[in-house]
Amino acid sequence: MPRVVDQEQRRREITHALWLVIATDGIDAVSLRRVAEAAGVSIGRIQHYFADKDALLLHGIAEFAAAARRAYESVEGDAAERLTRLLTQRIPTTQTGRTAVAIWHSYLGWAPRRTEAVAAVRDAVAAGDRLAAELVSELTGLPPARARERARWLTSAADGLAQRVMLGTVSGRTAIAQVRSAVAGLGQQRAG
Repeated sequence: MPRVVDQEQRRREITHALWLVIATDGIDAVSLRRVAEAAGVSIGRIQHYFADKDALLLHGIAEFAAAARRAYESVEGDAAERLTRLLTQRIPTTQTGRTAVAIWHSYLGWAPRRTEAVAAVRDAVAAGDRLAAELVSELTGLPPARARERARWLTSAADGLAQRVMLGTVSGRTAIAQVRSAVAGLGQQRAG
């Protein structure tokens, strides 16, 4: 009887191996061979799912964005709580978080070299900005254009704080407190 293979599970395993290679050796070290070694599978297995290195990296971007979206969507609460979670999930407070931020920053450095990658990264960033704008609007009652401006400022500030945490110039705890303060300030605007 033929063995049933979970195609999506195999793709996830390969994607996790890709992220391991990026985290340990950088995105320029990625090759089908290195990812196959990290996954403990043959190069042929990798090629069965991904035509080439770029296809694998593009899939990695999409999966990374989807994982961030799933993590955010699991959060319940009011607009302030959800906005805070959306902004702080990008700020590393654990080694796993630092690894995730390093992987994302690797993608940001690689993407401008590939048209499709730039589009994938822009789409992921735009999705986060749209969600933040919806939450800012819900929290403050600002009209859509102003909510988008405020959301872009908040997401950019959170990205900058994440970089500073990675460099060790700001602690994760301090960065998260700053985000919480900014979101609380938005909530006070509505009341005032």
